[in-house]
Amino acid sequence: LQAAGQTGWKFGGHGLKVMPLRMDGDATVELLRIEPGSGAPRHTHDGQEYTLVVSGAFTDETGTYGPGDLSIAGPDCEHRPVADPGVTCFALAVRDGDLRFKGALGLLQRIFS
Repeated sequence: LQAAGQTGWKFGGHGLKVMPLRMDGDATVELLRIEPGSGAPRHTHDGQEYTLVVSGAFTDETGTYGPGDLSIAGPDCEHRPVADPGVTCFALAVRDGDLRFKGALGLLQRIFS
């Protein structure tokens, strides 16, 4: 794993910061910081996405996930995780494929890919 301090937090969207931990080989590993009421853009997946909530909580179309909960989303899952009110959500996400964004962001992704 690459040292987290060498990469720092990166802008991931309104109220969302991402710290890449590993982005090589077969997996992408990121630490997510999601402010209350904010979330990731609506997306699907090319592969599997495993998200372990470390603190706080988030809710998406499949349910609510709190500390210690694991959300598993595959290619057939379209969702938009949003941090629950009250406290910042920290989560560890591991993916074995790319994200496919929906809406205007998805259009931009297709144009510039």
